[in-house]
Amino acid sequence: MIGLVLINYINQGWQWHVAGMPEYLNNALSCSNTRIPTWLNTLGMIKDHFLIWGAGVGNWEQVYPLYYDEVAKALIFNGKTRLQRLHNSYLEMFTNVGLIGYGFLLWLVALTVKSAYSLLNKAGLLTCYLCLALC
Repeated sequence: MIGLVLINYINQGWQWHVAGMPEYLNNALSCSNTRIPTWLNTLGMIKDHFLIWGAGVGNWEQVYPLYYDEVAKALIFNGKTRLQRLHNSYLEMFTNVGLIGYGFLLWLVALTVKSAYSLLNKAGLLTCYLCLALC
């Protein structure tokens, strides 16, 4: 996801049309999934201001109304309907905490996986099976 953000940040802008894809597929994708325009507008929000630091934990709901039609026409957001969540946890987290916070989160996940792996390596086979059963 970070690669997608960086590629689009360096690129000329956010474009929904995928080069080389038949027009009917682009139209079908843009019409059938009402969440995609919201995700694209959020990527535009990240590009404008929040790449490094983020909008602040839990602030996506307050900042998104400024961007809801910036990149693509939001089909599920208007004056009467407001979104409380982005329905893409990874993208919402990245918008809230930015590159620094997301990097820290990934570091914590990697540290946890590494610690769990080393503990399970030292444990017996029965303990490994019990841990897998609990997951």
